[in-house]
Amino acid sequence: MSILSKISLDRSQRRHHELRRRRQELTGGPELLAVRQADPADTADTDLDLAGQIQQQFLPRAFQQFGQFQVGSAVLPCGSVCGDIVDITTFGRQYLSFWLVDATGHGVAAAMLAAHLQPQLRRVAWDGRRHRPRRPDRAMALLNKLLLARQPSSEPMFVAAVYCLVDLLSGRVTLSRGGSPIPMAIRSDAVEPVFTTGRLVGIESSSRFESSELSLAPGESLVFWSDGLERLADCEQTLHSEMPAQSIFDFDAVREGRVPEVLDRLRYRWWQGRKSGACEDDISLIVLRRT
Repeated sequence: MSILSKISLDRSQRRHHELRRRRQELTGGPELLAVRQADPADTADTDLDLAGQIQQQFLPRAFQQFGQFQVGSAVLPCGSVCGDIVDITTFGRQYLSFWLVDATGHGVAAAMLAAHLQPQLRRVAWDGRRHRPRRPDRAMALLNKLLLARQPSSEPMFVAAVYCLVDLLSGRVTLSRGGSPIPMAIRSDAVEPVFTTGRLVGIESSSRFESSELSLAPGESLVFWSDGLERLADCEQTLHSEMPAQSIFDFDAVREGRVPEVLDRLRYRWWQGRKSGACEDDISLIVLRRT
């Protein structure tokens, strides 16, 4: 055998061993690998765990700065995979936009719907003819139309959603929502709901959405969340009735600018909730703060 052939064989063997090692790491070693190869249920669980890891890789960074605005976000699955979406992007230097979308239910079906919708969100947000972002109510109406056009025949799928467009130059914020919890504006001396009308997205072609416009002064914030956070707070109180009612969110900490700390606390509550059974739905959250 020639020297080149030996080198090629050695490389092939090393590659084979490396691939086998990585596969054993994912499946728990050679003993569990043999069991899982014989048990389709274990293989399915491994696939779900891997799918969840892939989802996590495509999440936006937990804390970002865009000019004079900070954005903190979290997406926390109830199970292996998640049906909530947080999508954050900029259009040029002037506009920051983000979506928070909660697909029907949780689990594989919700995750599949989320995977289908996520690449569509930036498309419906951008008006290619006018070369500018669409107004949030029009983007929401377009998303509603898209969902209705691709409904499965067996069971309808719909989402709760909120879309926010921020003018980074003027500081104006415009948002529209469909079926999601009411966003909260954290002012210097109060916490105010930001009301807009809009039903769940993907229910009816006649659904109408409206936009709400507001300004944030330095130090003020907007908070958006999915209903999974509300269900977590309810379950926490049910399981620990002897304790004071858990606030849905620490608005005072956001007012003080401690957004990363607030996100860390939420992740701890989610982790505790998964252990105790209090976490019954996917949780997503976005905090927009003007510095």
